[in-house]
Amino acid sequence: MSYLEDRHIVESRTCGGCGVEEESMEHALVYCPFVQKAWFVSPVALCTSVFPNLSLTEWILKWKGPIGSKVEMQICFASHALMAWEIWKFRNSCCFDISSPPPPFMTWIAKVNSYVREVVDLLSGSLPSLVLKQVIAVLPLAHSQNCMAIFSDAALSSVPKALGLGCATFDLSLRPCFIASAHHALAPPLVGEALAIRLALSLPRCASYSRVMVFSDCLTLTNSLSSPSSPQAPIVSIVHNIMSLKALFSLCSFSYISRSCNGSAHAVAKWTLSYPAEGFWIPPLPGELGRIVLACSPFYAE
Repeated sequence: MSYLEDRHIVESRTCGGCGVEEESMEHALVYCPFVQKAWFVSPVALCTSVFPNLSLTEWILKWKGPIGSKVEMQICFASHALMAWEIWKFRNSCCFDISSPPPPFMTWIAKVNSYVREVVDLLSGSLPSLVLKQVIAVLPLAHSQNCMAIFSDAALSSVPKALGLGCATFDLSLRPCFIASAHHALAPPLVGEALAIRLALSLPRCASYSRVMVFSDCLTLTNSLSSPSSPQAPIVSIVHNIMSLKALFSLCSFSYISRSCNGSAHAVAKWTLSYPAEGFWIPPLPGELGRIVLACSPFYAE
């Protein structure tokens, strides 16, 4: 920004987004409040305030995500890089394109989310926006009545040490049914994912549905629930609880989906880390949380 100011291209070094901080590469792409909100409601559901002092280079190194397969790390990096590029383009249009006002935030982020998911779909070979529609297509007509899809996830925080649980539910018309969250003591990721599913199935609201389809981005857990005879040691008791809850429904299935399909539940889980309390909401969803859930839903842009 100092380069542009020295050449009289811009009049001030102050960020054009927040109008408070001096703009730097890190502020423009990571730490501006507007940008932080965009990252959080994006498909990657990144909470940049967790690491407040990282350089842009350190952030880029984090974009490859946790250790996984080469393809998974490539997809993770690509989704973060695409979001950074879209943020950069939006910032430049705000600063230099005075001929037309920028679009409202929710309009812009919905378009960006749809684009990022489309590219990730091409890389991963999956179609998250069609996940539920594909399930509906193969369900017998009788089973599609009074049926609900549950997306669950858990998020971990090291400071403070805690676990956020989140679930987002949709009916087969792709409308939100309810969302729920809970705060839990820090536990291994597998335990957190299992607790999130138990939370969803134990909610009284679920009792009004006779058929539920549960989706999780934890393959180990969905495999354990599909073959519960020998679950891993840390989740034996939780799996037993989930199987007891499963018996209350005429249909209850457990399926694996990629993280890019699970944005709503992941966003709720991460939101819970910032607002540590149990919560339950039905539409219309309140304020910022409602916007986050809808913006992160794979069905939002349709």
